[in-house]
Amino acid sequence: MLNLHTAQVFNVERDQVPRGGTIDTPQNTAVRSIQADILVERLENGELDGKLKQIAETIDEEDNPVVEIIKFR
Repeated sequence: MLNLHTAQVFNVERDQVPRGGTIDTPQNTAVRSIQADILVERLENGELDGKLKQIAETIDEEDNPVVEIIKFR
């Protein structure tokens, strides 16, 4: 993974990322992969808001997973 703001590179092995799991990275950042079908289902159930809702409204169940980058303060 690459932090586009700092150009810092993080090595993450594929087996470290469970399906729909979250990886903790240095500097108060976490990365999570969310399957498209799960996002669409949560949208239909009214469980999303904000940016995830906007993204879910534009994708199909068969699309690639969405990567969410979470910055902690």
